[in-house]
Amino acid sequence: MKGTSKPLTTGDCARMLHVAPRTVVKWIDGGKLAAYRLPSTPASKNGDRRVERPTLYAFMKKHGFPVPAELRPPAVLWCGGSPDEWKAEDVVLVRSDAPEDVGMAAEAYRPTAACVYAQAYGRAVALRLVQFLFNLNVRVAAVPTEDDAAELPWLERGAAEVVPFPGEPAAVRAAMDRLLQMERMDGT
Repeated sequence: MKGTSKPLTTGDCARMLHVAPRTVVKWIDGGKLAAYRLPSTPASKNGDRRVERPTLYAFMKKHGFPVPAELRPPAVLWCGGSPDEWKAEDVVLVRSDAPEDVGMAAEAYRPTAACVYAQAYGRAVALRLVQFLFNLNVRVAAVPTEDDAAELPWLERGAAEVVPFPGEPAAVRAAMDRLLQMERMDGT
């Protein structure tokens, strides 16, 4: 989730839930929404409450509240290849096997990272997909074809990572984890 390190105030939660801050406090006090208290200060004798972002996300999903973009986990677009090679619990995995569907998937899910397998589309189409996704500010890991060992064309088109063919699961997993870590570090 974007900005997962910063917990939310009851006011932040109320804004996202479209309820009064007092309602959030009642849910916390009633055990419906998990939170913790900060140490007491002269301004706050009992200590302010804080809710972790993943906790509020789960609460909103469970109770049917619309989840704002700032709370949604990052989306990963998988273009060709098998997403079984990489799974993470804190992301939305979107698969797009047809190159013409990549644009629609990118528009609908706004992925933060993508993996493009050139073997699925051919080198020319895969290079165009990498450039297209790069232009949408998506971090891309590219897996070239067997006879395309040169990394430079992929990097020139915007790939942040190039995983050598055949895209061993451990190497793909490591590349995607690095891309998501980059997203978490700079908060984009």
